[in-house]
Amino acid sequence: MMVLLLAAIATAATVLAPAYARAAQQSVLTDRLSDAPVNATGLHLSSDPLSGEGPESTAEAKLAVQQLLNRTGTLRRLLGTPVGSADVQATTVPVGATEAAQVRLAYRDNVCAHVTMSQGECIAEAGGVMVSARSAADQKLTVGGKLAVRAKPTTAPRALSIVGIYAPKDATDPYWGRGGYFTAGSANEGPDRIDAAFVADEVELALPSAAVTVQIDYRLKPASITLDDVPALNSQLASFETEMNGASFTSLSALRDFRSTAPGSPPRPRRGR
Repeated sequence: MMVLLLAAIATAATVLAPAYARAAQQSVLTDRLSDAPVNATGLHLSSDPLSGEGPESTAEAKLAVQQLLNRTGTLRRLLGTPVGSADVQATTVPVGATEAAQVRLAYRDNVCAHVTMSQGECIAEAGGVMVSARSAADQKLTVGGKLAVRAKPTTAPRALSIVGIYAPKDATDPYWGRGGYFTAGSANEGPDRIDAAFVADEVELALPSAAVTVQIDYRLKPASITLDDVPALNSQLASFETEMNGASFTSLSALRDFRSTAPGSPPRPRRGR
């Protein structure tokens, strides 16, 4: 009887072992993706404003990207909702005793849900801008005042009405994509930098002699990715990035690292000695 029981257990272990191993691999995959920083599981697409061939708005960019994603099945299903943004690099025009500063004049989808207002209100209509609390203090800016910016020293400045003073709820939130919005401090070149100043509409970014960069951020949905998805995801990521580069987008992502290290991926080729 004991022999029969041990034989039954051994048989069951042989059958169940592969299932347990696969479950462990799935757990590793899900945990790795969930714990990874946003730049490791995010897909950042950026236009080249100097090429003259890229999209002129986030709506146009999303449409172009979606058309390419529609050719994929697994990748399209496993990417989250895109966040569109656009920005232009500018310099503030000094007021009083303050000095000029570099500033990223920016638009980002649904930004009001991700900031806390200490004064005034979040941007809601054209002509207004909101600045961060620390940048307002540094530049002596107040609600009701003006933020004057220009793209080049030789161009006429544009004055925007300051409607609010903000602070990000969480500067590390995946919503902010690859970041770069809150980098106040010394710059490698030129004047010091202040935090991004946000506008309500992309049309507000139109400055003389300025090139606007349009960007789209996606993030993988970790909980939805299974081991069975990995081979197709590997293939579709590679082809999608190639197509995006051919459509006047720059693709910035660490997902290629995921392609080579995720459980279920083909092993990396060994280098010859």
